Amino acid sequence: MLGSADVFGKFPPLDGLNTVGGQCGGHIPVEHPGRGQIDPQWTTDSVRLGFRLSSIMPPPHTGVCEGRPRSPTLLGMGSSSDRAPLPIPAETTDLHSAPPLHDACGRLRALVGIWRGGGEVDYPSIEGPYRFGQQVTISHDGRPFLRHEARAWLLAPEGNALRPAAWETGWWRPQPDGSLELLISHCTGILELFYGTATPQRWELSTDTVVRTATAKDVEAAQRSYALGGDDTLDYAESRAMVGLPMTPHVTARLHRI
Repeated sequence: MLGSADVFGKFPPLDGLNTVGGQCGGHIPVEHPGRGQIDPQWTTDSVRLGFRLSSIMPPPHTGVCEGRPRSPTLLGMGSSSDRAPLPIPAETTDLHSAPPLHDACGRLRALVGIWRGGGEVDYPSIEGPYRFGQQVTISHDGRPFLRHEARAWLLAPEGNALRPAAWETGWWRPQPDGSLELLISHCTGILELFYGTATPQRWELSTDTVVRTATAKDVEAAQRSYALGGDDTLDYAESRAMVGLPMTPHVTARLHRI
């Protein structure tokens, strides 16, 4: 989900944290300290990753955004149709509301929703590992594909958000023969076409094609896996072959359905 190794942007060290040089990875609103839910208990995952879930989980949903009702069908997507509804079915992350999920997306049903959590990014070419928070939104509008959006932010050692990191959008396209296509566009100038397979609780994908702009990092190939865990968790891992290095683990994350 994080694209290339330079998605965290170019900025000076902060609080003793060595940062990754490179091109800025997008404009992602970050959680400010104190806005998340205050949870004095450390969870197993937050201990492993070194931060409290309160730094990455959203505040209680009030149903109101800037004085107007928030559309549940567009939560987390930031669509302009929230301000001016389109004359077509709205995309939704709610499987209990209209439109119904297309039959072709049955193998992807468990992915539909809004997921938030955090993880670590590392690679031999950077001075990692670095910790990040992330939100992944997977929605549908009743047609035989899913919309994908993932936004990340870099975390300081104490767990508060520092600045925007990776931002990607794309489409999950299940095929009649049981295979999967995943098209991903990164804000860093990289386009990827993944092919893969689905089991009831796991999705494995590898790139068939990677297209880069003239200014993007040299990414040759990538592999991704998504797996459902207990308590509505989604584990994610990605490996990459880039900047002249072979396929190497790059990102791991654990997300929670919100």
